[in-house]
Amino acid sequence: MSVKWKHHVFRNSLIPWYDKTPVCWFLVAVMLGIFLFALAGISSALEKAPDCLWVPLVLCILSLFLMVKIVLRIRRRAEWFSRE
Repeated sequence: MSVKWKHHVFRNSLIPWYDKTPVCWFLVAVMLGIFLFALAGISSALEKAPDCLWVPLVLCILSLFLMVKIVLRIRRRAEWFSRE
C-alpha cells in the first residue's frame, strides 16, 4: 500500500563546522605542508639514518591519503550541490 503525499517536506542537511568547504581546504593545505615536511624527512633519513626511514614514509603516505580523501569529499559535495 503506497501513501501519496500532497506536500513533501524537504530539509537541507546540516553540515558540521569541521566538514565545511573552507575548513576542508585549510586541512588540505595543512596536509600538503605535512607531506612536504615528510618528503624532506625522507631525504634526510636516506642520508643519515636509513633505519628510521619508516617514520617519514608513514607520515608521507598518511598525509597523501588524507589529502586525496578530503579533495574527493569536496568534489563529491560540489557535484551534489550542482545537481540541485
